[in-house]
Amino acid sequence: MPSSKITFKYHEVFNDQVVRKIAFDELGDAYADHIFLCLPGLLETRSTFSTFCQLVHSQFNARTIALDYCGRGDSEALISHSNYKMSTYIIDVNDLLSHYVLKTHQNEQHTLYVVGSSMGGILAMHLCKELKHPIKGIVLNDIGLSLKWLSIYRLFNQFKQPSQYKSNSSLAHSLRVHEAVISQIKSPAHFDLDYEYDYLGMYFDSLLKAFNGPILLIHSDQSLICPKATVAQSKTLLPRLVTLTCPGQSHPVAWSDEICSWLAKGLNLKPINPRTTTGTLHVQNFEGGLSVSSKTMLKGQGISLKDTPVQCEKRKLLDLNTQETPNHETPKLRINAQAQEEKFKLITDTTSPIAPSVMESFLMTSKNHLGIRDTGPTHPPSSEGGLLRKILQNFRTFIFKQRH
Repeated sequence: MPSSKITFKYHEVFNDQVVRKIAFDELGDAYADHIFLCLPGLLETRSTFSTFCQLVHSQFNARTIALDYCGRGDSEALISHSNYKMSTYIIDVNDLLSHYVLKTHQNEQHTLYVVGSSMGGILAMHLCKELKHPIKGIVLNDIGLSLKWLSIYRLFNQFKQPSQYKSNSSLAHSLRVHEAVISQIKSPAHFDLDYEYDYLGMYFDSLLKAFNGPILLIHSDQSLICPKATVAQSKTLLPRLVTLTCPGQSHPVAWSDEICSWLAKGLNLKPINPRTTTGTLHVQNFEGGLSVSSKTMLKGQGISLKDTPVQCEKRKLLDLNTQETPNHETPKLRINAQAQEEKFKLITDTTSPIAPSVMESFLMTSKNHLGIRDTGPTHPPSSEGGLLRKILQNFRTFIFKQRH
């Protein structure tokens, strides 16, 4: 019989001549048909996936693994604080997968899915690119295939607002993370994985070029990180992306029975005990995706994404999940020659918190070079391309300086 209780465990990783413990929750057994690896957001712990793990386990023959990154939850802190960076998280995840999850799984016909919230979604895309493990599909929670500079700026600006937490120490205690994590996520060196960028933000679609499995995206219609415009752009970058819009949610979207049912259809999972639906799930097309607009009744239980309670103040603070910072190595520059005028209207909105003089200077110069494509630092840019690169790098520096 499959285990019906979440089991707390430790996995030891050996890195930089030091053995440290990574905490994780496990539900299900080694003979399950499916494995779900759950990756939390930047300042989240494995507990954010408790509901998801219970739902997936109860509906499908699945084994779920939800971990705490180093310095979060019950995982041990790093000796060197400068090692709190996304490449470290990738190394830990790969180690857990290789030396515990896949090594102990007895069903050779299993399928592996990676579910990532916010920063965890970016890590999931990088895992797909590396293809070290046979990943069948990925699920992204409120993180698209791009991340706008203004979204990052506004989140950090929101985080600066007065709150009940008077110091990093009190905030870290509330979120169950090491105080050094709060400091290090503000460093440009924290986001040390590959990405492309242009004057609007970061892009991750190139990570999925060699991945042929299903890719699902759920997002909140009120999200600062993954708004409708980002979802629409993600669909353009990757037309096979399947999306679901959830009204009235915060960041990230709270897991529910209804969402898991939609997820199962997208991943083509067969339920253990099929459940009859007594109501109708009404959806509407949205840029190639779906938007939930009414209740679904599952055996007398009314479940609606719109009725899902907005998470508490602590959850709102977790909006920092997407405070990813630029690569300390020079990322690839990507200029979209088909950029439309409305993009400039969006970024030059008078409600923007960015100083108009800085933005005007940046946009006026960038707009004159929209047709330029730059292949990145491995190829010497033209004089115009070099100028645009310098402008973009200065702009990124301006955005991320606002966090301090």
